[in-house]
This record gives sequence, structure tokens and C-alpha cells, in this order.
Amino acid sequence: MYSVIFMGTPDFAVPCLKMLVASGFEVKGVVTQPDKPKGRGQHLSFSPVKECALELGLDVFQPTKARDGALLKYVTDKDADLIITAAYGKILPTQVLSAARLGGINVHASILPKYRGPAPIQYAIINGETKSGITIIHMDEGMDTGDIIAIDEIDVTEKMTGGDLHDALSALGAVTLQRALHIMMKDEKIGVSTRCSQNHDDATYAPMLTKQTGKIDWTKSAKDIFNLVRAVNPWPTAYSGYKGLTMKIWECEITDKSSEGMTAGKICKASDGEILVVTADCMIKIICLQFPSSKKMLADEYLRGHALDADTILE
Repeated sequence: MYSVIFMGTPDFAVPCLKMLVASGFEVKGVVTQPDKPKGRGQHLSFSPVKECALELGLDVFQPTKARDGALLKYVTDKDADLIITAAYGKILPTQVLSAARLGGINVHASILPKYRGPAPIQYAIINGETKSGITIIHMDEGMDTGDIIAIDEIDVTEKMTGGDLHDALSALGAVTLQRALHIMMKDEKIGVSTRCSQNHDDATYAPMLTKQTGKIDWTKSAKDIFNLVRAVNPWPTAYSGYKGLTMKIWECEITDKSSEGMTAGKICKASDGEILVVTADCMIKIICLQFPSSKKMLADEYLRGHALDADTILE
């Protein structure tokens, strides 16, 4: 079994770390992002990976940078066979990867070469993909450009939100990682490599999510808007402007009601428990919404106590 250094930060990476320990791999150290202030009191909080590592009794290191020499020294001193990363949050320099005997591998939440970059889960939904998955790659200097060791796929249903797909891929990541490690150990034993290179011509990029990512463009198709609403739930959340207020839209569905000749973004109905909004090709029905300083509400619940002005154009 390999000795490893694990690098990860958010919830997504936790199942991989737990699998490594449960499967008998020697985790010589865990590298994660520095503690960050959180909440109204701005108290420092641990990353989910740090919390897990401490519960498992593992050594934790939290460098502020990947290129200032401290991380290289840590990896060199640990003398591990392999670096494993899963949503660590920083690109590792070649010197750090080379400090482990077998270099580094990464657990990536897409079917590479599609959706390289920091937000592959959400952009798979935004773009209407029906498949996603986990790819384990041997890391090189590029961003998610390394040779593929293993891929496992899952279906993306129309009911899935970004949060749902995140959780499914987080669990799958541990399974695929375990399979990839056994492939590597078998390859090393028989002296061959079954890694395959990516087709870089097919690569797409999934940029960092910001709050602006969730802004709805009502001139787009109902399907595009439906996919966006799902993808950015729970963060950063889809939203639109209503009379100077931010209206978050947590859930919606596509209707068969035509919007021909109507202005995109117009609220054409806000009564009888229904909120219908015009898009480029048909109407969207808002199922769950939220206004500032208020809780999330189903549309019929909201309309029982509040009014939305029909004919208002959402911005």
C-alpha cells in the first residue's frame, strides 16, 4: 500500500480522506487551506478536511501559499509515495509534485477533458449535460490536463441541483480514487502504465462561480434558465431584480405555455398560487422564491401573504 500526502479543503474531499484511512493507506500528512473567519463574529473556522483529519489523528499542515518553499519542504520531509489532491484549491508547482516518488494524482469532478477548472459540477448542469462523473488524473503543470487513470460516470437527472450532484460526486470520488490506486499499484507491479492522455481539443473550462453567475437572463430559453436555477442551488443561487429588490429563485419548472410576442422577464401571472414569467420561448413557473430578510417560500405560500405585481419586468 502506498504512503500518501492528502491535499483537500471542502466537504467534497472528505470521503476520499476517510477511504484512504479505512483502506489501510498510510496518510503521512494532510494539507488544507488556512483557517478562515466565518459568521457574524468572524471566528476562525476549520476546513471540513481539517476537521476530519484531526478526528482521524492525522498531521495537518496549512500553508498560505503553494510556491513559497514551505509546502515543498513539508512534502519532502514526509517522503511519501504519492500526493493525492481533491479540491485543494491551489495549483501545485512541479517541484512539489516531484517531491513524492510517484508524483501526484487529482480527483476531479467531471468527465475530462470536459469542464476543467474550479466549477465543473455546476457548469455540467448549466450546460444541460446528462452525464457527469469523476476522473482521476496524474497531475502535470497544467490545470486538469494530466493523463487519465480512471473515470466513473453517473447520470445527471433533471431533478438534480448543484448540491445534489456535488454530494453524489463526492461519494463517487472515494470509490473511483480507490479503484485508481489499485490500477496504479497493479501497473507498477507488472511494469506497465495504462494511463491515457486527454484529447485537449475537446477541453472546456468551468470558471470560478461568483454571485453574478446566478443572475438570470430572461431572454434565454426556459431550458437554459431551468438549468441555471438548478446548477447554482444552493450557492450562489439564481436571482433576478424585482422593483429594486433581489428575488432569489430556488426552484422552477418549464411550462408548455407560449410566450410568443411577450417581453422576456415579464411576470404574466401572480395569482391562484402560481407565478409565471416570460422567457425567450415559453413561460417558467417559479416554485420556490425568497426575498431579502425573509425565508424561502413556495410560490403559493408566498402569494397567500404577499403580492407580486403582474406585468412587472424582472431585471
